[in-house]
Amino acid sequence: MTYKCKYCNKDFARESTLVSHICEKKRRINAKDDKQNRIAYQSWLIYRKAVILNVKNDKPYDDFINDRYYMSFMKLAKHIIDLNLDRPEEFVRFILKNSVKIDDWTKAVVYETYIKDRTKKETVERGIERSVLNMKAWAERTGFEWEDYFQKVNTPDAVQDIRMGRISPWCNFATDQGSKLIDRFEPGQIQQLIEYINPQSWRVKIKRQQQDADWVQQVFNEARIK
Repeated sequence: MTYKCKYCNKDFARESTLVSHICEKKRRINAKDDKQNRIAYQSWLIYRKAVILNVKNDKPYDDFINDRYYMSFMKLAKHIIDLNLDRPEEFVRFILKNSVKIDDWTKAVVYETYIKDRTKKETVERGIERSVLNMKAWAERTGFEWEDYFQKVNTPDAVQDIRMGRISPWCNFATDQGSKLIDRFEPGQIQQLIEYINPQSWRVKIKRQQQDADWVQQVFNEARIK
C-alpha cells in the first residue's frame, strides 16, 4: 500500500512521509492565507475580469495556483506589500488599464507614473485622508504626536513620503504647515520632488479650486496640525 500526494501524484510508502512532504503545489495551497498570496489571488481575479470578456464568476484559489502567471502575481503582491499601498486593487487596475507588460509591473517607473496620475485625479478629501493616515503611522513609529508631522518629520522621510504618494500635494500647496515643510528641504531634495509634485501645475490648481484649498487649511487648523 502506498500513499499518493493529491497535488503532485508522487507515491510514498508511509503516511507520515506524505504528511511531511511538501511539493510546489502543496506549498502554494498551504500558503493560501498568507498576506502575499491573498493579494496575489485578488489581483489575479481583477486581471481575469479585465482581460477576459464576459467573466462573471470568480475562479477558486486552486485555479490560481495552476495559472501560468502565478509567480508574476506573487511578485506583484510582494511589490505591493513593500510599497505599503493603501489600495492595492487600484494599482492593479491602473497597470492593466495602461497595458503595462507583466515583466514591467514591479518597475519603479510604473509606480511613479501611477502616483502622478493618482494625485491628479483623486478628490481633495481622499488625498487628505490618506495623508492623515500616513501622519498617524509616522507618529506610531517615532513616538511624536501625529499633529507635529510637518514640524518634526526629518526631511529625507518627508521626501520619501511625498514621492510615494503618502502625503498629498494638497497638504504642501494649500496649507501654511505644508509650505513650511517645503521650506525645510535642501535644493537637492526639492529637485527630487519636482517631477512628483509639479509645483507650477499645482499652484494653478489651488487657485482654480480655492474653496477646496481653504477647506484643507481649515481641517489642518481645526486638527491643530503644526
